Amino acid sequence: MAIEETYFKLTERMGLPDSKLLLGVLTRVMTPEEGRFLLELPGSNAELAAKFNRDEKTIEKTIHDLARRGLVVASKKGFRLARDPGTLRDNMLASAPEFLPSEVPGLWKDFYLGEQANVLDDAWDKMEKPIIRVIPAQKSISDISGVMPSETVTGIVGAHIGPIALVNCSCRVMMRGCDHRVRACIHFGRRAEFDLFRGSGRELSADEAIAESLSAEEAGLINTVANASMPQAIEFLCHCCGCDCLALEHPLRTGKVRRVLSASRFLAKVDQEICTGCQECVEWCYFNAIEMAKSIGSKKLKAAIGAGQCMGCGLCTIACSVGAIEMECVRPPEHIPSEFIRVQ
Repeated sequence: MAIEETYFKLTERMGLPDSKLLLGVLTRVMTPEEGRFLLELPGSNAELAAKFNRDEKTIEKTIHDLARRGLVVASKKGFRLARDPGTLRDNMLASAPEFLPSEVPGLWKDFYLGEQANVLDDAWDKMEKPIIRVIPAQKSISDISGVMPSETVTGIVGAHIGPIALVNCSCRVMMRGCDHRVRACIHFGRRAEFDLFRGSGRELSADEAIAESLSAEEAGLINTVANASMPQAIEFLCHCCGCDCLALEHPLRTGKVRRVLSASRFLAKVDQEICTGCQECVEWCYFNAIEMAKSIGSKKLKAAIGAGQCMGCGLCTIACSVGAIEMECVRPPEHIPSEFIRVQ
């Protein structure tokens, strides 16, 4: 059976006109009529009602249904189709489970591991600097002075006046490669408003958001945010793992961590006299930045930090039960861009 032309127009609109895997996703999650509706967005309810010969209340209901399924995103001009497959995927997979067909995560996984791998590599190669940044675990820098608000969980959460929402990690829903918590991403501002509007997020107070993040750190997840120094402009706080998360899984697998992810301003430092050589920190480090090496004056192998590999996430300080690892600031404030990095 021939595929409706509408779906080809949708893949073209999202910049991948020849993608068979994206076509497979679209034909599963929407009808041709819904696809034609998406192609007319954004538009006012009155304009859409006239185009589709419906009343405005029906148009409003249609948009809300599409939003709950992650098929539209909110913009300044109104609801619209996502500009790229990555945004569409994130919205769909973060939807409430009842609005996500069971086979769709697997279809997106095929797309991610197949066609999107090259797309991601091309995009990253065009970046001036990484668009995502590690911020240290809160516990690891609690005693350090001069820490900027944009590099702490409390600083970022505290900078936001509007709603905060806890949503499913789209990467973990898609990959299903580990047992880490699925409800692990925190959104702020307009993102949070959209999550709450479409029923994909649970609203949090500031204290609840901080508690969620601290709990994620204790579970061995890395804090990642947009790479900019303005905390009030940061719209997400993700808690990532190397098993599933796109910010880590693909870069680790392809050796492109530094191209995708900016290290924090901090570096782990081991006190050799305190270190017992238990190797807990080695198991917690996603970046293979810790190795066991001979220590002067000791017969035991002790933890040693590779400065070139350490991303300053601070998880090793949480893993170390004897307190042998601390974080120290090794980069100036200018290390963090003042504005968001855009893909050229």
